[in-house]
Amino acid sequence: MLETPQPSRMLESSLVAASDALPRIDGRNTRVKFPFPPEGYHSVLAEKLLARLCRDTMRCGEMDLFEFGVFTGRSMRGLCLFLNESRVPFHRYWGFDSFVGLPVHDSHGEDHAKHLWKAGSFSAAEVLKTSSYSKVESKLRRYINDPRVGFIRGFYNESLTAQLARTMRPAAYVSIDCDLYTSSKLALEWLCANNLLVNGTLISYNDWGKTGGEAGEARAHNEMVKKYGLKAEYKGGGGLNRLYRVWSLTEH
Repeated sequence: MLETPQPSRMLESSLVAASDALPRIDGRNTRVKFPFPPEGYHSVLAEKLLARLCRDTMRCGEMDLFEFGVFTGRSMRGLCLFLNESRVPFHRYWGFDSFVGLPVHDSHGEDHAKHLWKAGSFSAAEVLKTSSYSKVESKLRRYINDPRVGFIRGFYNESLTAQLARTMRPAAYVSIDCDLYTSSKLALEWLCANNLLVNGTLISYNDWGKTGGEAGEARAHNEMVKKYGLKAEYKGGGGLNRLYRVWSLTEH
């Protein structure tokens, strides 16, 4: 692993709710087992392109990575392993999640939202069999095993604030794996409004294909591109996933 100073946890600690308790809705994630695969989850296309961009055009050692939808931390672990093995630096890797699953939401035409993406689905608390946030965080930190990882707890309408954005650096890479249109829109709106997307930021969408490209993550993406005048350069993907490199007027 690349050597890096142990980051302060003051930021994460200040953002955690006073109560350590996490509500659980058992039975939504029964097929997810622990422990997780040691290699994590790999998005080969995103990893290789990010590594190339970091070597050639982006100062990734001065930039942050953002993951919206942590769940069990598999993709965070996978990307950390790849970047460390490839000796690609980054500043911090932020994971945003409620850790109690999806929020109550309107379906916005998403069939998956009506039948599978229900409130409480993808709850780390349930999978890790605990109602304590500190225990969830500890288990995820041990699994991901990189000191640059930090977590922001809460539903996005509450946790994504302008004050939080001022503590973070521009994004080299963003993973949108929060499934729902509403959650995806909140994440992208926060990034755009607070100038965290910069020229060349790479954005990966994990569930683009589940909504046919007209709802969910796809709808949120298209709305933000139009609203903020971004150019979205398609870099590949297939099936469920899409990968874009975005261009804006913001320099870092």
